[in-house]
Amino acid sequence: MKTKSTAAPFALILALLWQIALPSTAMAQTGATAGVTVLQLSPPNQANSRVQVPVGERVTLVGPTDVNTSARWYKNEVLIPNQTTYVTHLVLPSVTAEDAGNDGVLSLPAQVAWANRIILSVGPTMEAGSKFINYSSRFKLSTGPEVQIGGFVVGGTEPKRVLIRAVGSSLRQFGLQGPLVTTPRIRLFGPNQQTITFPDGGVPRTPAYWSQVFGSAGAFPLTGNELPVISYDAGTLNPGAYTVHVSDETKSGGEVLVEIYELPR
Repeated sequence: MKTKSTAAPFALILALLWQIALPSTAMAQTGATAGVTVLQLSPPNQANSRVQVPVGERVTLVGPTDVNTSARWYKNEVLIPNQTTYVTHLVLPSVTAEDAGNDGVLSLPAQVAWANRIILSVGPTMEAGSKFINYSSRFKLSTGPEVQIGGFVVGGTEPKRVLIRAVGSSLRQFGLQGPLVTTPRIRLFGPNQQTITFPDGGVPRTPAYWSQVFGSAGAFPLTGNELPVISYDAGTLNPGAYTVHVSDETKSGGEVLVEIYELPR
């Protein structure tokens, strides 16, 4: 996951499909439902991460699994109440300004950190000094060959490394009910509507490779039937406007989460 930076805000700016930048980090979309953001805490030897989400977003914070029984969730160094046991997934169903703060997992009573903290900001615009880290938006696909489209713009003058994912059946681990797309497919199109593919650079894209990429982005593990290159891919994009087309390989329909992460260079 990207840490706070002094770089110019909106290093990666999401925009309308007709390439007009929005004043907030919102993905242009068709057929999208309420926003969902899933954030995974990184190891404690990494810097804290700053994330901006809009009011009303459903946010799931994913903590470490290798903790002892004394671990609990804290906000602003204060124990979050009503925790009888540690849970790896802390769900904020519909965030408000009161949910903003410094979230992390500490052990009792010494308050030893088990993971880095996520500094969660809630509001319509990015704070000064912050930069885009990731964005996610949920779509609902009907049965058949339906395609939904989201758009974003890589801003600035330098290329950016990004991870793009369409997550379907793996959302079951977060308690989402109803039909989920089993194997989503993404297609990326560039500023001139050309198809974009990411070369592998001669690096074997093994499960360990993808685990490292997801970890560097702060993306949660995929436990469903999503496939590399088909459902998710990573690479470098030049500044410009792009669209992500998402469809269902099985044509059975359901919900799918489209995510875009900025990766470390």
